[in-house]
Amino acid sequence: MRPMAKKMNLKKLKKIRLDRLGLVCLIICAAINIAFGTILNSMESSLNNDIQNLKDQVSTLNTQIDGLNTACKEKSSFDNVREVAKSQGYQLNYATEQTASVVTSE
Repeated sequence: MRPMAKKMNLKKLKKIRLDRLGLVCLIICAAINIAFGTILNSMESSLNNDIQNLKDQVSTLNTQIDGLNTACKEKSSFDNVREVAKSQGYQLNYATEQTASVVTSE
């Protein structure tokens, strides 16, 4: 019966080694999973910060564009055109629907 006992011990020893190897693989996989999860979360957070900064810049630029459009409309308004014409020595003729300029003095 001794040879049978040796076979049983070898089977138990192989099973224990396989269990240990499985446990080591499980621990390594868990550590890798935690490490990559942490890295990916930090990358996501960094990208979210970059996206928020870009959204703020776009908002600022849109505000500036709106301000420039308003300034452009003010500059091209009829009152402003009349003031510039007067400063250049022109007189506007309101007789027709379309505004015409006439040189008053040169």
